[in-house]
Amino acid sequence: MGGIGPMRKSRISLRLVMRRFLRYLTNIPDSFLDPPPDLGQIRRVYILRFISISAILILIPLGILALVHKNIPVGISNLSLAFILIGNILHARRYKQYTFNIYLGVSLVAILFVYMFVTGGINRSGFVWYYTFPVIVFFLLGSKTGAIDTILISSPVFA
Repeated sequence: MGGIGPMRKSRISLRLVMRRFLRYLTNIPDSFLDPPPDLGQIRRVYILRFISISAILILIPLGILALVHKNIPVGISNLSLAFILIGNILHARRYKQYTFNIYLGVSLVAILFVYMFVTGGINRSGFVWYYTFPVIVFFLLGSKTGAIDTILISSPVFA
């Protein structure tokens, strides 16, 4: 019985550390937002951070994998976008210009998705990412602007 206590304590402390880390990544204090904080704006900032962090965690390994497979342009574009998204998150935290950061993030993702579609990506999987774009854009920009952006990004498909 004596050995179970320390193991349980370390498991609990690990959960606490993970919970604090996730809270830090998604924490949006009210002072970051213009008073009074709009629920829609808070939702958009949460989605911006979640999608940006997810994209960074996905783009870095995919960029490294593309470089290993000698697909240099795709690897460099993935890694470049990951670092630009890191800069976008830091800019949003410092200057609180969330609309600018949302449009910048959506524009960069659109450019990457078009590039992946045109070049084919790794093993011709570039077209798969097109299906995620409308979901992201509708959440971040709303239905009208999201529809316009979805039509614009679909133009290489029909060309």
